[in-house]
Amino acid sequence: MQVLGDDDEPIDSLFAVGNCLGGRYALTYPGVLAGNSIGMAMTNGYCVGKYLGAK
Repeated sequence: MQVLGDDDEPIDSLFAVGNCLGGRYALTYPGVLAGNSIGMAMTNGYCVGKYLGAK
């Protein structure tokens, strides 16, 4: 979930979660998956928080 720079190297201390993570939906949010976006945002945020808490 670390954001990559133009050189494809991670940018120190910059993370993307939720809809900013990208690549989950091709063009639009599918209505048949209600709640999927918030579930992903919460899970990704938890994982980044756990990672940063261990540093």
